[in-house]
Amino acid sequence: MTDADNTVADNVPVALEKILGLVNLLNFKFDNQAATVERLQVTSDRHTADIAELKAADQRIIDQANADKETALALALALKEENETRRNNASWAWTPFTRFLAVLGTISAVIGVFFGARSF
Repeated sequence: MTDADNTVADNVPVALEKILGLVNLLNFKFDNQAATVERLQVTSDRHTADIAELKAADQRIIDQANADKETALALALALKEENETRRNNASWAWTPFTRFLAVLGTISAVIGVFFGARSF
């Protein structure tokens, strides 16, 4: 063996230890990366669940708004119909004939009070 062979043989354990240190360092970094990826996955799952909840809440709000619109429309139609019915009934109730009867009844009451007061 020559001196060059001895130098290479002497350096092999040192090189192997450096490679082992590098492998350990890479293993440590990969473990940290795996933990980080795991945390990101959990966070992503949580965000996905939150988004699903927000979509459900949004849909409930849309459904309630639509129900409110339908209720308001039904109420407006009912009020319009009731108002028209009231106007039709009010105009029918006070025809000229009914007004004549009301005036005749009032005059009869006044005459009755007048002659009734004279008899005392």
